[in-house]
Amino acid sequence: MSRITKNAIIFAAIFSLMAVTLFSSAHAQTAATLTISPTSNSSIVTVTGSGFDASQAVGLALLDGSTGLIVYEFQESITTDTNGSFSANVTLPSGISGTYNMTAQTSTVEASAEYTIEAPLATTGSSLTVTPDDSNVMNVTGTGFNPSQAVNLELLQANGNIEYTFTETITTDTVGDFSSIVIAPTYISGFYSMVASTSSAAANETIQIPNLTGETGATGATGATGATAASNSTIAYVALAISLITLVIAVFNLFRKR
Repeated sequence: MSRITKNAIIFAAIFSLMAVTLFSSAHAQTAATLTISPTSNSSIVTVTGSGFDASQAVGLALLDGSTGLIVYEFQESITTDTNGSFSANVTLPSGISGTYNMTAQTSTVEASAEYTIEAPLATTGSSLTVTPDDSNVMNVTGTGFNPSQAVNLELLQANGNIEYTFTETITTDTVGDFSSIVIAPTYISGFYSMVASTSSAAANETIQIPNLTGETGATGATGATGATAASNSTIAYVALAISLITLVIAVFNLFRKR
């Protein structure tokens, strides 16, 4: 093999290696980032990513930090924009707590971020107090609920059916407590179970709502019977007599003038 041939082969090999390296570098996106932000609802987080493949579906999952195995795959539909970025609210799985690697992946890009899912409050630690418990205007106080969450407040019948859902806006504070004045409609009365609940905590108390419609009043006395009106014929005769008298007086006056 001539020196020229050997040099050509070496040059071709070096060129091919450089081409592969440049091609891989052009397609490898190592700047992808993933950010996880909590929301006012402890079971929902906002996931934001950038540097991914453009206009592609994003696979999102929770991975065990020590084994790398998938613990949970999110079902929300997420797609990157034309710049390879995305932002979506996803619901954390119930019954899972601890620190995991949340991983987002497109066809050639993957990024992850560590996130800790707090254990939900035990429902047995929640309590509800209603004062007074025999009025339709009540001060409802709750403790031990999920922090910073909306409270659903309902009246349940003895069979468990919902009688009424309160429309007042109630939200727990940062430690899971709340206090609010609520008003039950006047058409409701009797014994009910008032139930307050958040995403994973609930408590109830039995209350009695008084009947505020009042008793039916006594029937009023019947008025005296009015006089019987004259019949139509009597009225006609009286009118005829008056007309005749008027005519007689007119004729009499006529003859007197003559």
